[in-house]
Amino acid sequence: VCPRQHNGPMTATGPSAAFCQRHRAGTCHSCPHQDLPLAEQLALKQARVAALLADGAAALSPQVWQEPVASAASRFRNKAKMVVS
Repeated sequence: VCPRQHNGPMTATGPSAAFCQRHRAGTCHSCPHQDLPLAEQLALKQARVAALLADGAAALSPQVWQEPVASAASRFRNKAKMVVS
């Protein structure tokens, strides 16, 4: 369940369909990849990590990438936001 307050029900319409009514309405952008199939989400996220490491800012320089380990799709949001001062 999205941590933002929902006034309406959340419905699952298919394995890759956006399940949050606020996301579908364009009023919440906290889960930008929820309407993509899980394999595509993982590919996008892995490409982003590779790009961040390739710019030389990190001390890591992986030569070989392992395939990401994915669990079954469960419609669970696992993004966390933290304020650090």
